[in-house]
Formats: sequence, structure tokens, C-alpha cells
Amino acid sequence: MHRDQYPIPGLYAAGEVTGGIHGACRLGSCAITECLVMGRIAGKDAAKLLQ
Repeated sequence: MHRDQYPIPGLYAAGEVTGGIHGACRLGSCAITECLVMGRIAGKDAAKLLQ
């Protein structure tokens, strides 16, 4: 989100980057599969917007 609390067009995030309670360990190693899956889903949705 923008500092004024509105969505930024075209900005995508997936997984723990969007907010979570697990910290750096989860981002660094524990959730690699989840990050890949959610990233792929977000990427496919973003690509649809460009078509």
C-alpha cells in the first residue's frame, strides 16, 4: 500500500511478504514451497492484466 493507505496499481506481493507472524526464518527457508506456489499464482494473475 501507498503511505496514504491506498493500493498501488500493478504492485503484487505473495506469501509472508504481505504480512505475517513467522519472521525471517520462515521467509528464509521454512516456506520456500509456499512462496513458489503463491508467487506463481500471483504471476499468472498479473500476466492476465497485461493481455
